[in-house]
Amino acid sequence: MNTGPEALRALLEEERDALLAGELDRLAALADRKEHLCAALADAGPGDDHMRVLRDALTQNAALLKAAQAGLDAARLVLSGERPVQTMTVYARDGASRALRNTRPGLQHKA
Repeated sequence: MNTGPEALRALLEEERDALLAGELDRLAALADRKEHLCAALADAGPGDDHMRVLRDALTQNAALLKAAQAGLDAARLVLSGERPVQTMTVYARDGASRALRNTRPGLQHKA
């Protein structure tokens, strides 16, 4: 297995793709590989150019992870009934927005 900066960059792209696709189940295996590659990279001491690219990719993925966690937390609250959805904004064909209020708390199931 290649353990250089290019391998880590490719893994970070794979992680980003998994996050964007909502394939959160893939993250654990990627985290194990990422840990191994980071350790190997620390021993090798990559150049500044590689570090800049890797730092940018890591920062982007951290933001995606944070957003995914926030979405999961919000969904958990709605599904558990702890925090009902109160309003939802909808848009008409002409682009005008309108707020709809939820008159019944909790998740609503429709046939």
